[in-house]
Amino acid sequence: MFLFISCFSDNTKQEFPKEAKACADYVLQNYMTPESYVIEKFKDHDAVILGENHRIKHDPLLVQRLIPLLYENGIYTVAIEFALYEDQPLIDALVTASEYDEKLAQKINLNAFLSIGLGGYHEYCDIFKAAWKLNASLPPDSKKMRILGINDVLDWSLQKTKADRNNPEIRKKIFRNFSEKNWAYRVKTEVLDRGEKVLCYCGMHHAFSKYRQPIADESLGAFIRFGDIRFGNYLYEKIKDKVFTISLHYPWVSAQGYKAPSVLPVDGIIDYAMALLPKENRHFGVDTASSPFGLLTSQTSYYKYGYEPFMLKDFCDGYICQGPFTEYEGVTPIKDFINEDNIEYAKEHLWYPINQWPIQEINEGNASDAQIKRHHLKSIIEAVKDLYK
Repeated sequence: MFLFISCFSDNTKQEFPKEAKACADYVLQNYMTPESYVIEKFKDHDAVILGENHRIKHDPLLVQRLIPLLYENGIYTVAIEFALYEDQPLIDALVTASEYDEKLAQKINLNAFLSIGLGGYHEYCDIFKAAWKLNASLPPDSKKMRILGINDVLDWSLQKTKADRNNPEIRKKIFRNFSEKNWAYRVKTEVLDRGEKVLCYCGMHHAFSKYRQPIADESLGAFIRFGDIRFGNYLYEKIKDKVFTISLHYPWVSAQGYKAPSVLPVDGIIDYAMALLPKENRHFGVDTASSPFGLLTSQTSYYKYGYEPFMLKDFCDGYICQGPFTEYEGVTPIKDFINEDNIEYAKEHLWYPINQWPIQEINEGNASDAQIKRHHLKSIIEAVKDLYK
């Protein structure tokens, strides 16, 4: 019955929580690859949202692999947080051109970096290339795959000094055009209102649809209220159960607060389950509403606040694992992303104090952010490393 049991001693089996064994058994009996799982969700949903933690290499690579599969199944748009709606004419030109323009791709990526602070990594930038490659292979009159940038422009040029960073009036001006309601409106008008379906790819906190992100006093362990309405929440308001949120496996925010070391999702049960699985089955997708995964709880994460009891099925509709945390890698920095040709443009739009930094320091800082094993994954890897020996 349990195909994985022979891999462990009797003592090891007794140490693994029964919930982990139930989850591992469910995966083996209902196994789907992440790619097949995402495509399958479009049978009953118009918008599928993939929520990530940022800078984990295999997440944007998954989106790249999905692009031709989406097209084969009649889904022609991937909406991404990591590009500006303002740049949509550039994106459309890029992915439908006869030849791929890497400089244009990096310009689009740079504009996103200067606005939202995330850019300069090959795996995200190459989402455009994956769409272009598909389009280049199609007959001339075929419908084309589209990458839809949904983010807003944040005007960081207004922040020129240290004092500006703490000036609420300046911050208000910087964010004057920003709203995740805009993101949802763009997805609705550009895709859903045309009778088409869409894969949305963004940070998990934007991806929440039914779940509401809490605000708590972590020192007291007390829930205060629910926070801002997020992109997925707005989509859910519009199309209800036609939206489906999938969480990619990532370190969760601690119940001790956002500045505390990250914790294992659902108190580590999914990581125990992966350790019980054969290596070839550790990349999978599962529903939460109809599986043992949905009943998993968490006492160690901030996400529990406002939910009594918190269960994974409240947090997301689906869950994807792409291997254990011990195998995670950061994204690949683009060499000379900031350079002599664009440094003045970059400094005009960067926030303080980065707008004072030389080229090398900006690039090194961006590369450092991609070293996830040295940052937010450090404590997580330490917590699970003995599971996979």
